[in-house]
Amino acid sequence: MRIGEILGLTWDCVHLEEDLRISDDAYLTVNKELRRCDKKSLQKLRDKGRDRDDVFYEFPNWKQTGSTTVLVLKTPKTESSIRNIYIPSVVAEAMLQMKREQESLKRDLGPEYQDFGIVIAQENGRPFEERMIARKFDDFIRENNLRRVVFHSLRHSSASLKLKLSGGDIKAVQGDTGHAQANMVTDVYSHIMNDDRKRLARKVNDEFLLPQKEKAPD
Repeated sequence: MRIGEILGLTWDCVHLEEDLRISDDAYLTVNKELRRCDKKSLQKLRDKGRDRDDVFYEFPNWKQTGSTTVLVLKTPKTESSIRNIYIPSVVAEAMLQMKREQESLKRDLGPEYQDFGIVIAQENGRPFEERMIARKFDDFIRENNLRRVVFHSLRHSSASLKLKLSGGDIKAVQGDTGHAQANMVTDVYSHIMNDDRKRLARKVNDEFLLPQKEKAPD
């Protein structure tokens, strides 16, 4: 999922019912994304009568000073981005635990908890913004002495792993990533296939060509 899709995911789009978990069919519906938009651009949409088609919800302005932008839940950029994603049982259990923790926070904070139905929410219920996640991700990388990458790299890694595990099933991976064209998956992640081909060339060299050379008479 893209970062905007993750941050815009709401609990009504998370399907963790017991029967789905038992059959290993739990899934997410991606149909919105969280974005900070220019207020003037949104007003133009309203003037054209298209605001409800593109924007589900506008969040309150929590800044003390005036802002030219507004945080919104909006429809994804392309139709292909609207999709169902089946999730592994480990992820489903982790999300169930997240939901329990959120419910506990709601009880503890009472009216101070601002419930927007957001899955990835702050302790007070407000949504996280992309820049906030980027800072947390950078902190995690630094504290664990990991190679520096951007958050979007996780999306690349996920798609690459699924390509390898599926034996190169482009259409299945495309269904998860929401790319409009299958060739975008093959183009972006072709380096994974190249790595496999390089390893294959080394195996041919080490297990076939070198032994043949050693057997050859001087």
